[in-house]
Amino acid sequence: MSDKKRFNKPGSLQPNIEDILQWNDLPADAFDPATSEEKENFIQDRRSVSYWKDAWRRLRKNTVAMVALVIIILLSVFAFVGPSVVPYTYKQQIRGSESLHPWHYSLEDQDKINAYMTLYTALVTVSKAAAPMIPFMTEEIYQNLVRSIDKDAPESIHLCDFPEVHEEQIDKELENNMEHVLDLVVMGRACRNTANIKNRQPIGQMYVKAPEVLSDFYVNIIADELNVKKVTFTDDVSNYTDYQFKPQLRTVGPKYGKYLKQIQAALAELDGNKAMAELKANGCLKLDSVSDEVVLLEEDLLITMTQAEGFVTEGDNYVTVVMDTKLTPELIEEGFVRELISKIQTMRKEAGFEVMDHIAVSYTADEKVTGIFEKYGDEIRSEVLADKITAGTLTGYEKEWSINGEKVTLAVEKQ
Repeated sequence: MSDKKRFNKPGSLQPNIEDILQWNDLPADAFDPATSEEKENFIQDRRSVSYWKDAWRRLRKNTVAMVALVIIILLSVFAFVGPSVVPYTYKQQIRGSESLHPWHYSLEDQDKINAYMTLYTALVTVSKAAAPMIPFMTEEIYQNLVRSIDKDAPESIHLCDFPEVHEEQIDKELENNMEHVLDLVVMGRACRNTANIKNRQPIGQMYVKAPEVLSDFYVNIIADELNVKKVTFTDDVSNYTDYQFKPQLRTVGPKYGKYLKQIQAALAELDGNKAMAELKANGCLKLDSVSDEVVLLEEDLLITMTQAEGFVTEGDNYVTVVMDTKLTPELIEEGFVRELISKIQTMRKEAGFEVMDHIAVSYTADEKVTGIFEKYGDEIRSEVLADKITAGTLTGYEKEWSINGEKVTLAVEKQ
């Protein structure tokens, strides 16, 4: 059996990062139960630092970046915590565990296997670090995840060594870049929520104004996460945004009370984008038209960001995200396809089908949804493992849905 074939099913043993990277090309049927000898070899191999060396240079796909990021975050947390556990480290460990967000492992097919193994490693390692603070919960996790499949492991989590730190394995550049990615994704999702557009509905364009421009590798991750066709970094978003300024009476009143009305009027007449640029560059706004002595700091201002019609903006003092919310007919059709696939997949689960079971899909719907099935039938069949899709007579497990305001009844039947 090859080295790749010796790894057990997801969740069987803790992987090291190089193994995870190798799994990127591993066929789905390669996970055979390991023999006792191979299992012992694997346990010994994963303790070798050489297996981790230079692994980051081999990043090739989004999945691998997610996998590596979780491992790096763990290493960074333990570098901070160290073996001497003191009270304040508990919050730091909780902060690290928050990085185990579904975003890091919401993937498919072979990617999902990689992500499951990453999650397993993260859960076991975090449990070992948190064991002194939450002894009973971590003990139960350890017994379920480790002792249930590796009887040679220490009998209790409290008999395990504290996780070791290898500084050479920590890639701060990747960690920082992925932090920027996450910030932009959060802002993008806020734009979607403001526009009331579901995540499954593709969007054509998103613009980002930020101090640092990310490489295409990370831009593609942002586009995938936000279901956006194109993400563009730009130095100017003034065509899509504007700013309105008002005085913060709590601070401006005591300082410039006699000029208050003039300040309000002057702020209302400002070019919002130019004023914001001046504020960021100089840290203050000078209102010479009112008086030479009137200098307003950011704390003296109430700033509201507005947006052009058809665009939604979200931002802070450093980053602005602009999402084009205009939906073309093609984008709307693609949104219907994704909704239909999601509903059929949900019905597969509800009907108790296995992941690899092939099915037949039947439906009744109006002209619009029927047209979607006719145009994108091959794509839908491929995604849901359907041998056929037929209109009219329903057979199997049935359910009625409302998709983007359109009524459709779907049925799935195992083949």
